[in-house]
Amino acid sequence: MILEYDEANKQLFTSLADEDWYKTDIAGSVLDVHGLVMHEYGHAVAFHSDWAGMRSYVSGGGTDPDVVEYQGRAVPLDSSYHIPGDQPNWDRISGQSGGWTHLFPTRRWMLTKLSLLIAENAGWKLNRELTPFLKPSITTTSLPQATPGTAYRQTLAARGGVPFYDWQVTGGSLPAGLTLDRFTGAITGTPTTAGTSTFTVQLRDYDRLSTPVTRTFTLTVGGGTPITNLATSATPSASYTSPWESVAALNDGIDPPASNDTVNRRWGTWPQTGTQWAELTWPSAQTLRSAEVYFFDDDGGVRVPASWKLQYWNGSAYADVPGTYPTALNAYNRVTFGAVSTTRLRVSLQSGAGSVGLLEVKAYA
Repeated sequence: MILEYDEANKQLFTSLADEDWYKTDIAGSVLDVHGLVMHEYGHAVAFHSDWAGMRSYVSGGGTDPDVVEYQGRAVPLDSSYHIPGDQPNWDRISGQSGGWTHLFPTRRWMLTKLSLLIAENAGWKLNRELTPFLKPSITTTSLPQATPGTAYRQTLAARGGVPFYDWQVTGGSLPAGLTLDRFTGAITGTPTTAGTSTFTVQLRDYDRLSTPVTRTFTLTVGGGTPITNLATSATPSASYTSPWESVAALNDGIDPPASNDTVNRRWGTWPQTGTQWAELTWPSAQTLRSAEVYFFDDDGGVRVPASWKLQYWNGSAYADVPGTYPTALNAYNRVTFGAVSTTRLRVSLQSGAGSVGLLEVKAYA
């Protein structure tokens, strides 16, 4: 049926090589058999009225939330279950779906993220662990110690989104003598001065509409002992934990990709509001000088707190830790203070627009 699709004596083009796309450039004179097979196969498995989910998608005007989040708008199908070929409906990353109406080399019909998200409405399940369906995240969690006068090289790693990646330092600074390669994520150079530097790295992917992600690193230069996160050796507890969340998320050592982390464990208190707390308890006293918290905010029932503070157990009562308490999203919020010796460190949160939650707590000597 496909070979009889066109009766205008078109030249049959059967190459599977991507680099041969240009040979389909003359509209109306070449029949791209591979593209046509893929096109008709798409109708057979998803884009057809025989699929109840696809009928619902069409009648609903293409307002599937995943499609709208990705494309930035609803994508309705036409009466014959095609994605319209006008520019607003081209796949936002690849430019596909426009057929002959847009430029080389995207005139061959191919699977796109947009078409797969729409096909999901027919009942097919997508493997969302594959890169196209993962939001960008920085997977490097720590950096090894450097030595003054010795060449240093460590490459930050990321996953998800659409490479190429763009790396930038957006807060703090690298140790003197080191630089971050914007295109490769490599931190290289020869550090010149001993000390400890804390800096925030931002990652953007090739998708101009995606949200940048950040991660804060601490890099020690010199012969001192590298900074250790003491929180991982503590026992976590909380005032309240939603049944579907986990208090173990507080100190599991996993750096969140964003405040609305949908992959890793989270501690949240929905539907409870007011003053809530999360606590780390050690079997013996620890000397602490700083701590970091990463807020859980799903833009729904759990939001960043109106205010928060650290408290430590002085042997008979909880005492407030003086300091400045930021409430940034998608980043660690760090508080530095004079040394305290304690077996318990509490994060006390006052709810604001919703319940409160945390994704990670870190504590340092």
